[in-house]
Parts: sequence; C-alpha cells; structure tokens
Amino acid sequence: MHPPAAATALVPVIGGASFIELGYKFVLTPVLINIVVMLIMVIIINRLCLKRDYPQSFKPIISTSETHLSQQDVQQALKKGGEFIDVNISKLHELLLNAEQQKLERLHREIICADIMMREISVVEYGDEVEAVWQKMHHEKLKAIPVVDKANRVIGIVTWADFFKFVEMSPYVNFQEKFLDFIRRTPTVTTNKPEVVGHIMNKQVVVLSETTTITDLIQFFSTQKHPQIPIVNNENRLVGMVFQTGLITALNDRILST
Repeated sequence: MHPPAAATALVPVIGGASFIELGYKFVLTPVLINIVVMLIMVIIINRLCLKRDYPQSFKPIISTSETHLSQQDVQQALKKGGEFIDVNISKLHELLLNAEQQKLERLHREIICADIMMREISVVEYGDEVEAVWQKMHHEKLKAIPVVDKANRVIGIVTWADFFKFVEMSPYVNFQEKFLDFIRRTPTVTTNKPEVVGHIMNKQVVVLSETTTITDLIQFFSTQKHPQIPIVNNENRLVGMVFQTGLITALNDRILST
C-alpha cells in the first residue's frame, strides 16, 4: 500500500477532535492543496528541468487514406515553390504516386538480415587480452562482441557474463578487487586464470546468413533468446550484426507503411 495514501485515510480516523471539527474541509485543506502543489512541482520539474512533455499530449491518429497525395497537394506545393515545371499537374501527380508505390513495394517485400543489420561493428581476435577486450566493450558500451579469426570468420562471442563467470566470489570479499584481479594481465610467466579472450569466449555461437528472412529471424530471437546475432555472407565471413532493436524498428516501419 502506498504510505502517503494510507496515511491520508488513516489520519482523520485517529486524529481526534481537531479533525472532527474540520469535517469535509480536511479534503480541501490540506489534502487538495498538497495535491495541487505537488502537481505544479512535477510539471515545473519535467518541463523546465528535464525537458519532458508532461502531462503528455495525445495526438490524433491520422488514417492512412488521408496521407495519400492528391492533385490539390501537388498544385499547392508547386505554388509554394514558385518554380515552373514543364509538365501538367495530372502527369506530375501520376509520377509521384508511382514513386510512392515503389516505396511501398520496397517496404513490403520480404525483409532480410542484410537490410537491417549493423555493418560497422567491433570485433576481437582469439589472442586479444582479457583486459583490452573488457575496456573496448566498456568504452563502446557493447553487451557482446564477436571473436573472429584471421579470415574474419566467427569462432566465438563474448558477453559481459563471460567475464563474471570466471570471478570466484566468497562472502566478505570486495567484488571490484576480485574482478580487477581477473581482467588484469598476470605479470609473471605462469598464470592460474584466463589471459586471452579466446579462453573465456562462448564457442557455441550461432550465426545467420545475410539472406535470412525477417520471419526466420523473429523465430530465432523468440526461441534462442539472444539479444544479438552475428550475420555472415556466403563465404561464412562476418558482415554485420542484427540486434533486437533493429528488428523492432524494421517491424515498426512495416506497420506504419501499411
């Protein structure tokens, strides 16, 4: 139960004669006054300090039929542009409608991984030091990073969990010190912990082809529960990564275009 809400109902019951004399005025003061003051403070903080639209305004939904171009729209656009085009309004309108139709056909065709994958991605190699890889992931805010060989073929993947699973914890031990001891390079010749990323990576990594359709991709994400998936070409070389956020964006664009 929300404590202030419970207190508001409980105080008049146990408050005694002073609250009985107030009667229903208690609803106006202090309850209503407090609510108004808090609401004003929330609006000020959100609008002036946090730059948020609060209370959030609701925009009317425009039907898709109203978004199609009409000849009147084309004519008004030409008047605003103040330029002469050697083509009549009906032909220009037809040309614009054809362009819009091509856009719809492009958006509605079967989307593949190559359409939505992120091509500029960071990779590491088997022999990269654990500390260097951790710093790279931390600096670039990466949750996972593929491990590739010299031919740019995926041989594994490293996530944050792969670092933590090698840190031995016990009660009353500082986690930060244990983690730093793990990722730091051992200065001596011998070591009793993993030193390169190839020793901690997950070798059971699944990759998908760049021609994999979005339908198969959705099924993969729903069954495997991976937030990202490496994408390879026909030579099995890494060409990008697909993230769940990219999949959601593609689905959203398809819905809006219908």
